[in-house]
Amino acid sequence: MQVGIGNHAATLKVYNANQPDLPFIKAKTPITPLGSGDIERINQINGNHWRKIFNCLAKVSNLIETPLNIPWQVFRDEKLLREKSNQAIIFAELSQTKKILQQHIDLTNQLPNSSNMPDCSQVPSQSKRPIEIHIICGKQFFNHLNLAVDYYWQDDAFAIAPKNNIIVSPYFDYRQLSNQKIESLVQLIQYLRSV
Repeated sequence: MQVGIGNHAATLKVYNANQPDLPFIKAKTPITPLGSGDIERINQINGNHWRKIFNCLAKVSNLIETPLNIPWQVFRDEKLLREKSNQAIIFAELSQTKKILQQHIDLTNQLPNSSNMPDCSQVPSQSKRPIEIHIICGKQFFNHLNLAVDYYWQDDAFAIAPKNNIIVSPYFDYRQLSNQKIESLVQLIQYLRSV
């Protein structure tokens, strides 16, 4: 059963409540890497909604993964969600998504009290380790998942569960995830990779 697209070993996993129609992909594994032209085919079949998701993910990934200064559009068309990429989009049904997440999080970790919250704006220039970061798209989807993790809201747009490497983000859509919010999301990813 297909549960996502991209690299199954990616350290940046995005969880989306919506699944695109993928009639041309013959899934051999639960998470299937995309090939050349697949993003455009998905956009043609599924419309502007998935174009926005891919564009937002390309902007985020380009900022955190590309040592070269290539345009995010080139990153999207040549690197995003490929076999050797560092991203995956998981779009399984709710119960299966929750099960997938629970395999990757430590339910025994407790978050320190709010007076000791880390300052996520202070990010070292180099990340310490390539950990899995789990980005859940949308507050409503996060609430439906009902995960047993300690988290706190950074602001009205982002929540973070540092002990579990989970970020709750606005939905990957230009209206909800503006370029300014993309920069905030990148900062949170860098923070989690640095602690």
